[in-house]
Amino acid sequence: MENLETWLDDQIPGLFARIATLRDASGTDDQTVCEALTAMWNLPGSNRMDPSATPPHIPGFNTWDEVIGICRRVAISWPVLAASGGVDDDATVRTYHAAAQRLLPDLVDAVIGAGELRIGIDPSDLLYTARPITLRAHLANEMLFALRDGWRWMQCDHCGAWHRIQRTRDTSYCSNRCKTAAHRARQTHKDAAQ
Repeated sequence: MENLETWLDDQIPGLFARIATLRDASGTDDQTVCEALTAMWNLPGSNRMDPSATPPHIPGFNTWDEVIGICRRVAISWPVLAASGGVDDDATVRTYHAAAQRLLPDLVDAVIGAGELRIGIDPSDLLYTARPITLRAHLANEMLFALRDGWRWMQCDHCGAWHRIQRTRDTSYCSNRCKTAAHRARQTHKDAAQ
């Protein structure tokens, strides 16, 4: 699996979509994907502030297999992500979208109840903020926002990772890391041609 540091970066919007499509994009199996996720983050419920804390039990969202399954079921809600996984039936996409709308509020409630998603107030604008302290809380929150806001998706021209289209950066690349790597590759190719 190439470019794992980009595919599994939780600072790039769309981590759940990349987790959902990683197996098919890399040509590996679920076990290899689970091992890569474990190497990067340990367990889905591992506390980032206190790594020695025991993760609370959230039914159906405790192991990497369960987390990947939920990410895939939610990702099928977007036709472009569903097509990357081989699902091209509009009725199936609509069915998964409706199921995700029922699943995600309960999932976010579960991670809030487990203390993994801390809700606070931003003093600058008095709006609520959500601070995830585990990866699964980050994923649940991100999936809810993506579904609610109707995120649009694009694949990175360099690494092939799915990312949310944002106006604040070049949509051809998922991160500055990929943009820089692509620029270096073009320069190297150009220098070699001369």
